[in-house]
Amino acid sequence: MKKIKIISCLVTLGIMILIFYFSSQDAVNSSEMSEGVTKRLIDFILSPSRLSAGEKHEIAEGIHGFIRKVAHFTIYAALGMSTFVSAKLHIQKKKTVIFAIAVGFCMLYAISDEIHQISSAGRSCEIRDVLIDTAGAVTGILFMLAVITVAKYIVNRRKGVV
Repeated sequence: MKKIKIISCLVTLGIMILIFYFSSQDAVNSSEMSEGVTKRLIDFILSPSRLSAGEKHEIAEGIHGFIRKVAHFTIYAALGMSTFVSAKLHIQKKKTVIFAIAVGFCMLYAISDEIHQISSAGRSCEIRDVLIDTAGAVTGILFMLAVITVAKYIVNRRKGVV
């Protein structure tokens, strides 16, 4: 169990470092990376279509901002999941307390991340991003709660407890 606790903390720390790295990029590099991901995604999804490269590029430009926000949401969902698991392994409290601790931690990290972005050229601090990040974290935590609940149900059913 000690190894699992350490691994859960390392996963959480790794996600935090990844977020910090992304926030450290200046606006040009950040935009180029997300534009590249968006273009590859559109090319993959629309590969069977008969759209021209120009039409695909136009679509990619149209959804680029949305993809950036989905990326915020997704990476914070991962942070929420790992934070919840780590807190659950380390703190012997009710799930509601652990939920509140995990959400609070992720929200504080989202705030600190937005403040950190100010030091990167061309980047800004946006409350909207904190809200998106926190919503992602809450979604990740709720997902983990659902997984834990289903897993316990399955184990108890096999034991004949249910």
